[in-house]
Amino acid sequence: MENKITFSRSFGNMIKLIKESKGVFLHTIILVLIPVLIINCYSFFVLYDGFAVDYNSLTQLDVLNFDFSDKEAVNKLMEALQGIVPQSTQSTSLGDEVLAAINMLLTLFLDAFLVTLGFLIFSKRKYTLAEAAKAAVRKMFPILIVNLFVSWIFYELQNLIYVCAVLIIAAITMKEALFLYSVLATSAFYLLIALFVGGIVTLFYSYIILTVVSSRTRGILAFGYSREILKGKVFKQTLHIMPFVAVSVVLPMALQAVGIAGNNTKLGLILTAVSVIIQIVGNSLLWFYLLPDYFELEKTSGIQEKLRKMFEQAAKMQAERGRQADMKNNEQTTEEKSEDDVNISGKSNSVSGSNEENDSVNGSNVENDSVNGSNAENDSVNDANVENNADDVATDNSASGEEEATPEK
Repeated sequence: MENKITFSRSFGNMIKLIKESKGVFLHTIILVLIPVLIINCYSFFVLYDGFAVDYNSLTQLDVLNFDFSDKEAVNKLMEALQGIVPQSTQSTSLGDEVLAAINMLLTLFLDAFLVTLGFLIFSKRKYTLAEAAKAAVRKMFPILIVNLFVSWIFYELQNLIYVCAVLIIAAITMKEALFLYSVLATSAFYLLIALFVGGIVTLFYSYIILTVVSSRTRGILAFGYSREILKGKVFKQTLHIMPFVAVSVVLPMALQAVGIAGNNTKLGLILTAVSVIIQIVGNSLLWFYLLPDYFELEKTSGIQEKLRKMFEQAAKMQAERGRQADMKNNEQTTEEKSEDDVNISGKSNSVSGSNEENDSVNGSNVENDSVNGSNAENDSVNDANVENNADDVATDNSASGEEEATPEK
């Protein structure tokens, strides 16, 4: 799908979303901007009231006839440049730390609420301000984690721009044209670095927050998801948001740096107030500027289709693993059943063997009984024979008695 994202189209989408918010966008910015503006001006006054950069030490150097090949002269220049900034530490109280924390929470809530509001408007969903606010509060913690890292990068860029501001004011104070031109060229190079680095960081930070708030992924996977959306389009999209980066990131840093390096508390307060207003308004507009682009790039990147296929493949692999586990369990169950059958058959064979032995014993006993029965029969026959013999003897005796008695008569 052809990428049709242009500055005019994105700007038109931003204006459309702001109109569809029906004043909520503007009212939210004003409600958050007032306390943030007060806190930042107060913090600047506490930290930098009485803080002054000593530029008079540079007026003693002859920069026009300066010999950069002389090591001693270069060391003196470096010492003079380091000496113009006073080595002082700003002490803060517990109340100042609390105000700084409140300032950070207000800016985080503003970002989360505007992204949530823009998402609800863009997706044509019905909502109430209370529901949008609750959803924004739930998303503040993952935004805070990403914001801490981004704040450290912006702090380093702020220091770089601060050095540029000090050198430019020092060159103007010295009234040396050659030194001023060289400082301006160096500062322009530093500003380009800050603009480019700030653009890339802002681009990824914005897309990570859009990913988290729209609940595409969890916070830990938001960077990879955003990188997949911006794959092959990082440089083009960085140029696409460069006007907002220049106005809402680099320009506020430059104004604050001039306010600190200018040795004028009133001027510093004014520049701080202007930088806070520009930063809050610019960042708020950037969310509505990027929101339609985010969903269009998400569609053209095909990441949803990739995730769907990945989930389907993972589900198939899980099902295959489950099927293999079931087959393994069935095999184990079959083996256990076969072992049980073998044991049961062995037991039955042993039982049958013992029964056979018992039957053989019983058979021998029967045979013995039969033998005993035959012996008993023989004994009874013998007894009968004995009785018969006795009868015969008695008969013979009686017969002989009769024969003997007959002659006496």
